[in-house]
Amino acid sequence: MTVTRRIAVIGLVPLMLLSVLIALSIRSELGVIDIIHTMRMNIAVFQATSDLIGNLQRERGRTAVYLSGGTTLNDVHGFQKNTDNSLKNWQQQLPQVMLKDGGILKELEEIEGRLGQMRSTYAVQDLALKSREVAEYTQLIGLLMKLQKAIANSKTTKGFGKKLTSVILLEVARENAGLLRANVSSLLAQKKPLTEEEFSRIIKLDSAVDANLSSPALALPEKAQQLLTQGAASADWETAKQIYQHVLIHATDGEFDYQADDFLGPISNKVDDIAETVSLTLQDMVVLLDSIYATANSELRVTVGAIMVSVGIVLI
Repeated sequence: MTVTRRIAVIGLVPLMLLSVLIALSIRSELGVIDIIHTMRMNIAVFQATSDLIGNLQRERGRTAVYLSGGTTLNDVHGFQKNTDNSLKNWQQQLPQVMLKDGGILKELEEIEGRLGQMRSTYAVQDLALKSREVAEYTQLIGLLMKLQKAIANSKTTKGFGKKLTSVILLEVARENAGLLRANVSSLLAQKKPLTEEEFSRIIKLDSAVDANLSSPALALPEKAQQLLTQGAASADWETAKQIYQHVLIHATDGEFDYQADDFLGPISNKVDDIAETVSLTLQDMVVLLDSIYATANSELRVTVGAIMVSVGIVLI
């Protein structure tokens, strides 16, 4: 080998090492960009799912009151219309979701059909159907929450897994609050003593709401935390708690001083406050994702520029 070739080989070794390092850097940056793109789409589906859950929870509660004799079917139809609107939006968003295991998507294919069958069944005002109605709506909501958990368990970056865990805690709290709304409001409409099962159920639901909202694993952005703190100190949250406690006190005689709507208003505002906390947290995540995406793109451009400069030097 000539001296010239030896010099060329010696010069190429560090260049090759640099090329390998640059290639690994590009691969890493492209990986981050790909994950961010996936998370952006998944968060949009998560929000649409959250909106659908909220409307199904309202429809479940109002249908329970209707079956208990506390409202009319026309009133329930208004809630069903809102659910249908959010269902349509959810169906439009769903195809973009990207999961490790898409098995849950198969389970969700029949959600619209199941909902239609349920509405037909519970169009007849019959108190004996109330427990079954609440259970069936809860199963449907459970499937949607299963999708949310699948999104939370999908690949994330930059600590977003912990943020999604916080959102799941909020969603579980909201669902328990929604179930408390359905159960207590229908009990108020019945004006009857509570069974031991009904008494135990509403205590467990209320405790579950408090446990999730006070969980040490709950890490929220400042605006979301402020909303939750303000909600907890609000008149609506306090009124909902007072009526709930009143039902417990009069559980043995059923002599309630409140109507179903007296509870539905404040407890619905509590559920909505939790839902808004979810939305604010997801919005904060989107802002952070956009910032990380911009940084990753900038670093990628710098890396590609470095490669072009290196190649130019070699060619010269």
